[in-house]
Amino acid sequence: DRVYAYAVDSAKGEITRGPTPYAMTAIGSGPRRLQIAADGKFLYVNGQNDSKVTVFAVDGTNLKAIQTIS
Repeated sequence: DRVYAYAVDSAKGEITRGPTPYAMTAIGSGPRRLQIAADGKFLYVNGQNDSKVTVFAVDGTNLKAIQTIS
């Protein structure tokens, strides 16, 4: 029930975890599918087990849950 965030440096070919390695979804939700908004400001995460979508505000590698849609 975690969504991990990574920084990608394509020039160096490196992937690193952010300072906060993950954001939580509801316990038992089973996050499976992700969609980032075209502007990169929001991440939409579908819960396989609860059929809800959690919306995260994206700031670099920091994710903050701001809404859950059922």
